[in-house]
Amino acid sequence: MTSTIARHMALFAVLLILGQITGNAQVSVPQATCRTGVSECDLPKPHDVMRFPLVSPSRKQVLDACRARNTNCDALVLTPAEASALALANHDNNLSICMDASGKCDHGLLTEKEYGKVALAERMQNRSHCMEGWSPCDLSLLSGADMRAADHAGEERNVSNCTDGMESCDSSRLTAVQLSTVARAAAARNYWDCQSGSGVCDHSRLSSRERTAVAQAEHQRVYLACQNGTEDCNRSLLTASEVSTLDHAEVKRNSRACLTGYGYCDRFRSAASSAAGEQYAK
Repeated sequence: MTSTIARHMALFAVLLILGQITGNAQVSVPQATCRTGVSECDLPKPHDVMRFPLVSPSRKQVLDACRARNTNCDALVLTPAEASALALANHDNNLSICMDASGKCDHGLLTEKEYGKVALAERMQNRSHCMEGWSPCDLSLLSGADMRAADHAGEERNVSNCTDGMESCDSSRLTAVQLSTVARAAAARNYWDCQSGSGVCDHSRLSSRERTAVAQAEHQRVYLACQNGTEDCNRSLLTASEVSTLDHAEVKRNSRACLTGYGYCDRFRSAASSAAGEQYAK
């Protein structure tokens, strides 16, 4: 048994030397356990040290880890001054988080005076959330006056949502006057959508005068689409005069393209146009 332990310890000493030479850092082994020869002794194997070198973090890395409060922080290696400065920085950072609700607040780190300030800030934040309709909002923390103010703000917000045609509109909460206002706003929105072609148009909700104006606007959009050669063009909806104007403009454009080499040139159309011109001259 003694010779076995001696061989293990000699092997461990060699591994430590190898680790120092290669810069692999120190290896910590429960030497007292190994000296007793009990089964808990687990000396590292050579290939384990070579494959998985243990790199000791630098002092700066330890300080950064402690400031970030992650698992790589080893507070035992800090000097008293560093530990004191770190505790103060963590305390101030936690107080800031508690005051502006920017993260998880650890109330256990607060002093009695700070706890009172944080409680007031949390009540004000909750009141603001309830007034604006944000989450989280705890109505049970509001005073009677704040509760009434939050209800009024919610009613006004709902009227605005309904007037703007938002999905969050709850029309069941509207008064008769508000319903009438919302209906007029919806009609105006529909007329604009029909006129501009930018939304869903419900022609059945248009007045006779509005339908006439919308028909003119839709016709003009089709004509412009045909002028620009876009997919919304429907020549069947145009008048004979408009079709003739478009054809004449296309002949001029094609001739210019064929002469200058700029743009798409339809040689067949150009030849046909020239022949038609000569025939007309005769």
